Amino acid sequence: MEIENSRVARRKQNQASSKEWIFSFAFAIIVVFLLRTFIVGLAIVDGPSMLNTIQDGDRIVYSKLSKPDKGDIVVVVTPEGTKIIKRVIGLEGDTVEIKNGTLYVNGKEKKEDYIMEPMFDYDYEKITVPKGEIFVMGDNRNISADSRKYGTFDLKKHYEGKVVLEFWNNFKLY
Repeated sequence: MEIENSRVARRKQNQASSKEWIFSFAFAIIVVFLLRTFIVGLAIVDGPSMLNTIQDGDRIVYSKLSKPDKGDIVVVVTPEGTKIIKRVIGLEGDTVEIKNGTLYVNGKEKKEDYIMEPMFDYDYEKITVPKGEIFVMGDNRNISADSRKYGTFDLKKHYEGKVVLEFWNNFKLY
């Protein structure tokens, strides 16, 4: 009788442990789902448009809660639905212009020690960034498809978030 009671007690204990494990696992899945849906995103860099800052194939984590500022590296979605990683050059109300391959923001030459190489000698007509939008460019300017191709990006429709962590080839916190 004692052996039988001992087996029943062990079985109940194992069932309780299993239920706790299943509950913990389900809770963890829900937390990860909520984090990925509302707070952070993950992306793989596809292409050399952000060289030398971010390498092709790097993995990045971005915050969906952060508002962009000039100089931030952000994830935006193109009109075709592709996520791209670029640097914020202009915020709403800023003027952006390229003359003879030199970038001007609000009429002042933008000094950028992070770009891969000087831009080709060309012009981009001056624009004023509309309210609620940003102007972005890749750090490898001569091959980047960015706001020069797509125009400005609406923060509500196309902004995914600010890059906060890069890992794989490099490890950087932003």
